[in-house]
Amino acid sequence: VHGAISDLVTENENGFLVKKKSVDAIVEKLLFIAKNPTIAIEISKNNSQKAKNNFNSKKFSEKLLKIIHA
Repeated sequence: VHGAISDLVTENENGFLVKKKSVDAIVEKLLFIAKNPTIAIEISKNNSQKAKNNFNSKKFSEKLLKIIHA
């Protein structure tokens, strides 16, 4: 797991975290998704909802105002 990705991804909720450069772990997760398409759909829905909740103009404005008023 590397960088800010672990701040955005919640394991098994909206994605998967794997060790950096771990080809085996990536293959394992890709095979899991291929065998479980309903989970892939659920992860996609969770990501859409997370984006709507956290990355919209209202949230951006709130964060910008906090910076300006700091």
